[in-house]
Amino acid sequence: MKMKQKIGAGALLAIIAIGGVYGVGSVQAAKSSTSNSTQKQVIGIEMAEQKALAVAKGQVESIELKKKNNQVYYEVEIDQGQKDVDVLIEAYTGKSLGVRNDNDDDDDDDYKYTDATSTVSDSTIGVSKASAVAVNYLKGTVIEVDLDRDDGRLVYEVELKTTEGTAEVKVDAKTAEIISVEKDSDDHDDHDDNDHDDDKNDD
Repeated sequence: MKMKQKIGAGALLAIIAIGGVYGVGSVQAAKSSTSNSTQKQVIGIEMAEQKALAVAKGQVESIELKKKNNQVYYEVEIDQGQKDVDVLIEAYTGKSLGVRNDNDDDDDDDYKYTDATSTVSDSTIGVSKASAVAVNYLKGTVIEVDLDRDDGRLVYEVELKTTEGTAEVKVDAKTAEIISVEKDSDDHDDHDDNDHDDDKNDD
């Protein structure tokens, strides 16, 4: 009888040992999977702005998350006074993909039509703060921010991707006040990050 008990205990220890091995393997696999998913997180609007300004100095006027040829990147438009430039920042690593001149003649954004009493660079809260205000109000991922003029005042139009679709939050460019929120429920949420412009009739 005692012999059977010892054999049973030994077998039980063996089972626990084997289970422990598989348990460690499962944990390691889970950690590996989590690590891979973490690496696929985009750097965000604020970091994209910082990376772009390290490449080209000026006033950031718009940031858009885009996808082209399986490459995801931020297009950061910077006003340098005499000209505008677009800095492309890789969305996952923050690496600069290059700088290109942006021809103002083709730019129809309303924020270009400012009067002499409105100084964009000195009086606005900035792209990063506007994005933070919008996300704090309505949870989601920022995919585009534009400085625009709405009913005579400067606003940041922050477009977010939410669990329900897309939404546009307008933030006062000087006071950080939420002006309006427009939600667009998307029942077929299978589009790429750069397809959100389809809902805009003026593009």
